[in-house]
Amino acid sequence: MEMTIDRKGLKLGIKNGFGFKEFQEKYGMDKEQMQDAVMALYKNNKDDAERLLRDISKNEKKRIKERTKLPVTEYKGVPISEIKNMSLDEFMALESDDKSKEEIPGKILLENEIHDLEEQAVKLETERKRWLTKHHNSAEEMGKLEEELESMREKIVALKRKYNTIAERDAKIVAKANEALEKQHEVKAELEEKRRKLDEMLKIVICAYTDGTIAPMDESVTVNLDDTGADILYQELVNREECQELKMREIRTLSKLLKIVGNSTLEFEVVCDTAEMEAAYHALTVSADSAK
Repeated sequence: MEMTIDRKGLKLGIKNGFGFKEFQEKYGMDKEQMQDAVMALYKNNKDDAERLLRDISKNEKKRIKERTKLPVTEYKGVPISEIKNMSLDEFMALESDDKSKEEIPGKILLENEIHDLEEQAVKLETERKRWLTKHHNSAEEMGKLEEELESMREKIVALKRKYNTIAERDAKIVAKANEALEKQHEVKAELEEKRRKLDEMLKIVICAYTDGTIAPMDESVTVNLDDTGADILYQELVNREECQELKMREIRTLSKLLKIVGNSTLEFEVVCDTAEMEAAYHALTVSADSAK
């Protein structure tokens, strides 16, 4: 008797692993009729219909694979050689026992699924162990690197401590150097002042007067005023352009003054009684320096 399939029966059959053959056995519809029936049940949702038909096709392929997996060596758990020797009553009893077993819905499918899951569990355990081995290798490598890092960290800390010690010492050195530089500037300034004072002490101011007198401005200073060669110089100065505005006495005084300065190793500062004589002295001094 042909049965009509509904959505519930369709989904239950797919869940129990029915292929087209199993649906045909139960509902009396061949593959084409089954496809039409599914499309009619989901005429408003073509995608669901096509998905369910694909599920049936997958179950069909799985069933075929299971049926062709091994050659038939037994029937319902009994070797073929034993079945050949059974009486009719024994064979009917075997059929009766097996029928009661087959009444459990989806038992074979569930057993197959359990078998597949057991295989997957074994494969996954193997894979897990493989990854764990790699993990242990990585952990061992990281442990060694961590030891190296710790050793380097200790070295860095020691170097940093040493650097800070040297930096503190160097800061004191720089402070001492700056202190020495500051004192050096002070000493140089004092030295320059002392030299200036010494120059002033060594520099003797001599005055040349219009009456022919030449003497230190400071009467307490005793110094040898050597005017050797003044007479000869006088003869030269009479004809010099620088002395044309001077009187004969002033020229003679100027010649003595020039010789006194020239014959001495001391430094003199010359002050003349008249501006004309002082101008002539400086002009002749510049001229003499240029001629050297």
